[in-house]
Amino acid sequence: MYKNNLERYFKWVLAKRVTSVEVVAEKSNQHEFQGTKMLREYLGKSKGKTKFNATFLWFDGEEDCDSICENDVLTWYDTRSNQPKRSPEYRLYYSSSTSIPQRMRPGDLLMIAMKTDGTFLIICTRAFSKIENQLIWLFDLDSNFAEPNKDFSRGSLEGLDEDKVEFLINEILESLQIKIENIEGEYLDRMIDLFGDKFPTTSEFSEFARKTYKYKTNDYDPDSALLEWINHEEKLFKSFEEYLLQPRLKEWSEKNQDYDVDEFIKLANSVLNRRKSRAGHSLENHLNKIFIDSKIAFNHQAVTENNNKPDFLFPGKKQYDDSNYPTEKLSMLAAKRTLKDRWRQITKEAERIKFKHLITLEIITSKNKMEQIFNNKICLVQPKALERSSNYDSKLEIITLSDFIKHIKSLQK
Repeated sequence: MYKNNLERYFKWVLAKRVTSVEVVAEKSNQHEFQGTKMLREYLGKSKGKTKFNATFLWFDGEEDCDSICENDVLTWYDTRSNQPKRSPEYRLYYSSSTSIPQRMRPGDLLMIAMKTDGTFLIICTRAFSKIENQLIWLFDLDSNFAEPNKDFSRGSLEGLDEDKVEFLINEILESLQIKIENIEGEYLDRMIDLFGDKFPTTSEFSEFARKTYKYKTNDYDPDSALLEWINHEEKLFKSFEEYLLQPRLKEWSEKNQDYDVDEFIKLANSVLNRRKSRAGHSLENHLNKIFIDSKIAFNHQAVTENNNKPDFLFPGKKQYDDSNYPTEKLSMLAAKRTLKDRWRQITKEAERIKFKHLITLEIITSKNKMEQIFNNKICLVQPKALERSSNYDSKLEIITLSDFIKHIKSLQK
């Protein structure tokens, strides 16, 4: 992703923590957000009532919970317009039929964004949730944002210098129901010739992504290569997925004139499950290639105690099963695209190895989660671009993929 990409979707973005007056019914029944100085700067000082079409999105903070969406019409107005001797007092009104603001608690995130089409996106999230952390990172919100009873903070639309994290940015935008532009179509004909009218295996698709990536070198940087390959594969997958799904969607529409909701949900779930499965395997596939090229010994998905299968075991199962092999020379790496609570699973994998490693592509912003992971004797690994973006206590170390490979090589000397 290149700089200024966010300006393709938004004119401006503001964020604040809501007050009790704005969301607690016992303190206010006006269905309004306060017209602060920052909000007046963007919405102006209209003498009449200005209306905007808006979409409200609610994220309750649960890891796997879908957002709730409601459409409404916002009204920006001066409550003292009929009192010329008093200074103006502006409010942003939403209708009583909109339930999302009532789900919020004082201190939760309120984000008001004007999209390039002139409509508004009102994002409401539980305080300190994963999606809130992602939005703070994406829009580079300043430190004042975290303070209660403050005015809105202005979000940055300049984008990120690191084009290697494009797939993460797109994931966040898609969760906000933003349609991503410029999906890769350059290689569609080659994919159709090679794969026909069905999805290939995840390993085949990952290999195709590496072969068609425009920058090729035998001496590549593992941190950069991993993210660049994943970015490229994401674009290829979306392009091929759209090609394969269009006939099915057309067929479903023609057969279901009465709109069979169950059939539609079945198709949608199939698509979502494939996306999640492919994303996880994509990370493992590219790591597998990097470790091979790095000339380090390992086994992928080797079986250990209780039929557990650590993603990567170093130097391998043979050494792990040999009770005479030095335990300090054994290592394992779990690969999790996102953390959620699944990171706890690896504490029971490869029991001989007391201090384990976990690589993730999630931006780390929760110090509490970091402490939980560290206290369970797990060292986090991240590609360099993500490690720089993560916001965490410096005492809890995150190492880069390159550093992890150096560590493994030192054990295998």
